[in-house]
Amino acid sequence: EAEKFINKKEKIIKTLRQPKSVRLIKCADLLSNLSSWPDISKKDLWAKKFPRWQKEARELSLPLAKKTDKRIYKEMEKRLKIFEQYIQGK
Repeated sequence: EAEKFINKKEKIIKTLRQPKSVRLIKCADLLSNLSSWPDISKKDLWAKKFPRWQKEARELSLPLAKKTDKRIYKEMEKRLKIFEQYIQGK
């Protein structure tokens, strides 16, 4: 788990050095993923990954979006809150 996180963090750091157009595509992909997570049943095998996904979104995806595009950042933050509420059963 820790090694996966480090690898993803390194990829995000590399992405930060890319042109804004590349960062926007990455942020759009991350936003799409984040938007679809609440569609996964909590009984599904993928649900065990929710805590890891939440951490990665908060610590990697949000900072990338914040440095790339304010609108995407706000939307990603909104979607992350929805996902966190879903995880907590609210």
